[in-house]
Amino acid sequence: METTVATSAPFEPVTPTDERVNYLNAQYGLKSWLLTKDHKRIALLYLGSITLFFFIGGLYAMAIRLELLTPQGDLV
Repeated sequence: METTVATSAPFEPVTPTDERVNYLNAQYGLKSWLLTKDHKRIALLYLGSITLFFFIGGLYAMAIRLELLTPQGDLV
């Protein structure tokens, strides 16, 4: 029985000639983000708007509590 060992060339890393296109860098600009049909971009826009309105609601809640601190209710 004869055994043979295959020799291969040393490992050469593959260098990409250009960046891979993904959902974050497919197109740039506000228009491409607002008019997108990509579900991953829509999810990021949704999370950003939820966070923004959560903080706006917190500011309004603090304003109401400041208003109720004074008996006359004329602080804000």
